[in-house]
Amino acid sequence: MKQRIIATQTAILWLAVVAAALLRFGGLGTAPLTDGEAELALQALQIAQGKAAVIQAYPLEVMVSAGLFFLFGSSNFLARFFAAASGTLLILAIISQRRRLGPSLTLVLALALAFDPALVAQSRQMGSVMPALATLSAMALFAAQGRWSLTGIALGFGILSGPPFWYGSLVLLLAGFAFSALEKRLSSASETPWLLGGQAWLVANAWQTIGVATVLTILFGSTLFFFYPRGLGASVSPLLTFLAGWKAAASVSIPEILLSLGVYQLPAIVFGSIGVGRWILRPQKNERPNDLRLQRFLGIWIGMAALLVLVYPARQMSNLIWVILPLWVYAAQEIAYWVEKLEQPLWATWTLAGITFVFLCLFWLQLAAYTSLLAYGAADWLRLASVFSSLVLIALFVWLAEMVLPARLAWQGMLLGFLVAFSLYTISNVWGMAFSYPWSQVFRQELWKPYPQIGDADLLLKTVQDLSRWKTGRADSLPVLIALDSPAVRWLLRHQHTVTILPEEQALAQLSLRQADQLPALMITPAIAENPSFAAAYRGQDFNWRYQPNWQSLSLSPLNWLLFRKGTWEIQPLILWARSDLFPEGQSLNAGAGGTLPQELPLEEELPLEQP
Repeated sequence: MKQRIIATQTAILWLAVVAAALLRFGGLGTAPLTDGEAELALQALQIAQGKAAVIQAYPLEVMVSAGLFFLFGSSNFLARFFAAASGTLLILAIISQRRRLGPSLTLVLALALAFDPALVAQSRQMGSVMPALATLSAMALFAAQGRWSLTGIALGFGILSGPPFWYGSLVLLLAGFAFSALEKRLSSASETPWLLGGQAWLVANAWQTIGVATVLTILFGSTLFFFYPRGLGASVSPLLTFLAGWKAAASVSIPEILLSLGVYQLPAIVFGSIGVGRWILRPQKNERPNDLRLQRFLGIWIGMAALLVLVYPARQMSNLIWVILPLWVYAAQEIAYWVEKLEQPLWATWTLAGITFVFLCLFWLQLAAYTSLLAYGAADWLRLASVFSSLVLIALFVWLAEMVLPARLAWQGMLLGFLVAFSLYTISNVWGMAFSYPWSQVFRQELWKPYPQIGDADLLLKTVQDLSRWKTGRADSLPVLIALDSPAVRWLLRHQHTVTILPEEQALAQLSLRQADQLPALMITPAIAENPSFAAAYRGQDFNWRYQPNWQSLSLSPLNWLLFRKGTWEIQPLILWARSDLFPEGQSLNAGAGGTLPQELPLEEELPLEQP
């Protein structure tokens, strides 16, 4: 029987790894790269082509992507591959600590992190926190085992992984110092250090081993094994970017941070709060010292991470990851406590769990119906009170069950019902987070995607290729001039033979001074230039390019957003201008002089990108 339970747990753990990989790699290249992702991808592409590039903030991810581009060619999938791989390796790192954490806690924690919407969102984004989180986890695991060479390698990769590494290191250092100070008051000095499982922090020559391994890792990692020696100077850019963040402006507000935590991490907050309440009201006197220390350390970690999110000027949504991870460990302990051993009789436990689940579903449906009534102005306080009647009935059933059954059974049945409902809620959140795109009918406004989304990228690329194929017979040979400040456009057109870049604020002024026979064949401008002085020579088509979420509108319909993630968007279009002579019925702009329009034009900056 015991062997069957172990085999079942092992199978579920590997299913968690497969599910995590599918959520992180499935359709990874479908959505266009955002401007921030495209900036990093273009740096990697230039390095892969042997050109000079200014690497900023994320040298490890840029170098890994450059190596992948060099071997397999550039794509959206490969640009995001390293972040997705880091997110999947985090689940494997949790499973590798099965003996230390225990089978039940490992199982719950692996499933929770595999489906967590925040971790999935970061794993599907280039320039995310996931590489830093993976390297810090590897450092902790290797240091706990006394494997100092591997610790140094992980440290070297962490230094190159980006500003999130320094942010996370600061959180852990502050939590470690506070925990050590607390331990000195609560425990004797002769006790074994808990964080490293009974091993001393350092042994003879440990610092030297770690230092040498770190330096060599930075040397080879930042230069891509000397393929790009100039990359060595970028090894300090993550630290400089992190320090510059103390003077920068925040990209998200504190209310958005708190709302995100309450919406996406609701299961972790609920079960974590139950655990805190249980520990306060009914302290376990026979609890092992290491378990007590773990509770204290996790609490300090959560507090320090939350405090730093609030005080760090350049706060981003990704900073919340350092709060979410210990919060889930805390909640996973409580979930494991309730589900590890079910009370007898089982039929009573599962019946109460089923009743709880059904009434929670009814509560959600009532809330959705109330939202519809609210939109038509037919809602009132009586209907709002009826929405919460389902929760009252759940409490009533638990109270009745406690009268005839053990109290633990009643609470266990209720919490199992909540757990199943929260699982469906989390799956819905993570599915919308991973597979919602600007052109889809279920495009959702997610707090973990606060940056502008890219819309009609495929349509824009197809139009450029069709025009080029019509004029020259090849999809990539017609020159394009970009007068738009958008790295995503440059990345999208990277296969074109000649792409010319002009500053957005200077492009229209310079082009208006050119003669007709000097105008480019294809030109991309902001939508504000709908009627330039040379518009008679062109035909234009607008495309919805950037979808900027308007978070101010959430206050107008909060329930509609909570249930369906529906919100308003500020759409920023662009215009693709095609010279009239590219069309069969178009008149030559230079017909009077008897000449032909050139396809190549020398401008200020030419950026020939990747050849197909």
